[in-house]
Amino acid sequence: MIKLEWYLGCKIEQDLVNGTVTISQGKYARDVLARFSMAEAKPVSTPSEPGHHLRGDDCPQRGTADPEVIRNYQACIGSLMYLAVMTRGDCAFAVNQCARFLSTSQAQHT
Repeated sequence: MIKLEWYLGCKIEQDLVNGTVTISQGKYARDVLARFSMAEAKPVSTPSEPGHHLRGDDCPQRGTADPEVIRNYQACIGSLMYLAVMTRGDCAFAVNQCARFLSTSQAQHT
C-alpha cells in the first residue's frame, strides 16, 4: 500500500495505527509569503486586527490604480483564498474582507 504524502499543495500525514489523517499547508503558506515578498513578515495570533475595517473610501477611483499592483493583489488574494478554503478556515473572513477590493486595492489592503 502506498501512502499519500502530498495532494494539491497539501501535506497529508496518515497514522494507520491510530486511524488519523492530518492535512497541512505549511509549505504552501511559506511559498505564498516568499512569492509576494512577505517571507520576513512577523506572525500574529489572529488573521486580522479586531475592529479594523477596510473601507472603499480608502481606494482610488476605478480605473486609476496601477494595473500591475491590482494584478499582484489579485494573485495574492487568490492564493490566500485557496489556503483558507483548503486548511485555514480561520483566515476566511480576513481574506474575504480583502477580496472586496480586488479591482481597487491600495497599500492598506495588504
